[in-house]
Amino acid sequence: MWVLKMLFWHTRSLTNTKVNNFTQRTLTGIGFVVVMVAAIVIHPMAFGVLFLAVTVLGMLEFYRLVLQAHDASPDRVAGLFGGIFLYGLVFSVAAGFLGEEWLIMSLVILPLVTIKELFTGSSRPFSNIAFTLLGILYIAVPLSLLNCFYTPWRYPHESDFAFILGFFVILWLNDTGAYLIGKAAGRHLLFPRISPKKTWEGIAGGLLAGLLAAWGLSRFFPQLTLAGWMIMAILIIFFSTLGDLVESMMKRSVQVKDSGNLLPGHGGILDRFDGVLLSSPVVFIYLYMLLNP
Repeated sequence: MWVLKMLFWHTRSLTNTKVNNFTQRTLTGIGFVVVMVAAIVIHPMAFGVLFLAVTVLGMLEFYRLVLQAHDASPDRVAGLFGGIFLYGLVFSVAAGFLGEEWLIMSLVILPLVTIKELFTGSSRPFSNIAFTLLGILYIAVPLSLLNCFYTPWRYPHESDFAFILGFFVILWLNDTGAYLIGKAAGRHLLFPRISPKKTWEGIAGGLLAGLLAAWGLSRFFPQLTLAGWMIMAILIIFFSTLGDLVESMMKRSVQVKDSGNLLPGHGGILDRFDGVLLSSPVVFIYLYMLLNP
């Protein structure tokens, strides 16, 4: 009898844990979406400040993961300075405070990072420089480009948030569809060596949800045609999925489950924005080519 009681309480404990985790994940997700949408709609400046903080936190997570690998010591000070400097330049150009020619100033980051390594006395200077620059390229560049989605190259509707809001709506619904369908019907693994939980069924669910989001956006935001929104959705879904796999690959290399614990139920900044990091530059190129024939 006591064995049955122990099994009952153990099962109940596991169930309560799963419910609590799901509740925590849901509440965090709702709060996250509310803050993001508010920043997007209120003003490009609010969005810019929010994502400057996201950039800094994401770079700190990245450098911490690299340090855990025990094969390099990236210069976090130089990396953060370079990332903030680059982000500030892109934001200022996107907002119209500076001309596009000012972006050439970002080239000073490379010599500054490499010269600073001269004074560290490290036995692995090439690895340190490479990982320091990778933090800027992998995180600061794509997150800074999001600011350009507001006023893409003097598009007639100044401060129009259609593209940046549409980008995240498609991304979020893709993630939600992939998660729900993957949980309910996932059977065939997509990339078991890297992500043992991601399935082809989940990918199909995310694709369907993302395309439905693109259809809905085309009804409310005529800045792009239905075909334009659909192509944008396909690019986001494809490259955000790869971004998720790349981040999983990095976490496996240092044997951690999450990149951090800043967002309860979701992990860290890199866990939450992994899809953005690879899809943002591609969507930027797509919009640039589409709106500047």
